[in-house]
Amino acid sequence: MPDLDQIKKAGYQFIWREFGALPLFVDTVLGKTFRVKDEKIIIYRQPAAEGYISSKGLKTAEKKGEQFYNNWPVVKKFIKKTNKIAPQFKKFIEKIENSDLTKKNDRELLHRFKEFLVFATKVFKLYNTTEPRFAGSSERKLSNYLSKRNNREVKRYLKILLTPDISKTIFNQQKLEWLNLVLMAEGSVTDFSDKIARHQKRYAFLANVTGKNFYGSSYFLNLFKKDIAQPKKFILKKLESIKKRDSEVKYQRRQLEKELNLPSEIVNLSNSLREIGLLRLNLDPYWRYALAIAFKKFLPEIAERKSLDLDQVGALTYAELRNLLLKNTKPNLKVINQRKSKYVAIMVKQGIYRFLTGHVTDRYIKVLKPKLDKSLTMFKGGVGNPGYKKGKVKIIHSSEGDIIEEMKTMKKGQILVTEMTRPQLIMAIHKAGAIITDEGGMTSHAAIISREFNIPCIIGTKIATQVLKDGDMVEVDADKGIVKIIDK
Repeated sequence: MPDLDQIKKAGYQFIWREFGALPLFVDTVLGKTFRVKDEKIIIYRQPAAEGYISSKGLKTAEKKGEQFYNNWPVVKKFIKKTNKIAPQFKKFIEKIENSDLTKKNDRELLHRFKEFLVFATKVFKLYNTTEPRFAGSSERKLSNYLSKRNNREVKRYLKILLTPDISKTIFNQQKLEWLNLVLMAEGSVTDFSDKIARHQKRYAFLANVTGKNFYGSSYFLNLFKKDIAQPKKFILKKLESIKKRDSEVKYQRRQLEKELNLPSEIVNLSNSLREIGLLRLNLDPYWRYALAIAFKKFLPEIAERKSLDLDQVGALTYAELRNLLLKNTKPNLKVINQRKSKYVAIMVKQGIYRFLTGHVTDRYIKVLKPKLDKSLTMFKGGVGNPGYKKGKVKIIHSSEGDIIEEMKTMKKGQILVTEMTRPQLIMAIHKAGAIITDEGGMTSHAAIISREFNIPCIIGTKIATQVLKDGDMVEVDADKGIVKIIDK
């Protein structure tokens, strides 16, 4: 295990921030899927965890990513495999959601949870392979090649080559299916309740937020009544808008490839980056859905049986959970209560973490997370989508329980600031004048969605959610990747 001096020398840097990354999931799903050996440290201070990686680890990750992204046949096989597993996982999670865990004894409950962990690990391993940091060197390779062709146009070139087909995103698939359903109704709700219910069942997982779901049956029924009351031409216009944008994206890509006479190596690289970015965007809801069900079904049941609170169950390691259910061995509640509010997890070998609690965690946090300069008036990030916007900041933490209310209070044109845009933030994205994220690369969800809606976007700032506050006036220059704080 690296000591503090080794951590200082290794140049550990922030790579992600996540809410609800409790020890139970770090010890199982996350720990089993990280691909770079001995290079991960996670610090958690309720309610968010942050992941850090050494400079050496990041280079290793990018090297593996480069081998992957530069092999288009391998990427196509990976996409095919993922598209097969994701729906299977969704069916499995729906089965868990509809099951009655109260009727299972402790051993059966543990067995069911282990099944869940095995399937979740398989899916998250696919998801983790597509993380933006793996694409870093591949994105730079594509960018450098395009810069040599025409440095002034490189941002436009990247936007065209890396924007996926609009009709392939799971959100637009839902929209297209919904609008066609409304057209079939021809102004009447009669006989469409079953179709609405089937649609809700297919797509409810898109809006799961820590167990809360605002794509419920009442949401879709009310939306249906609202939409069928509109003129048919209005619905047709919405449909045509999506189809037109989809055609434009495909046409611009084909024309640019011809115009620049791109070699097959570069075409295949851009294909890999674009399609994996799309895959990640579509895969994210499945993973969020799984976590939501775990928090909704397993943790409450275990907590009630063993007289613990939800956070205490989440703060257990798998070994502690197993002993609790099979041997009724109570965990050390002093350690568990410390761990549920603050911990440092250090990977001691592949898939195995050591959890530190108490005062020792503060020393690690101090080294990994130095204090920010409070007088900071400007910071930088990468370009997700070019553009310029000035406006007031609205911070929304992408996985917090109050996300729905936060999105409702957001005003049109505000600057959305978040760790990384998640599918659940789509309501906020529709309102945003610009987007700023802590995480992400050119193929991240934030970059893809900002290009679809033509919103200025700055990605991978690492500090945006810590530096900015609600109501701050900022200037977003996404052409240069610069955020200027005008007034706090």
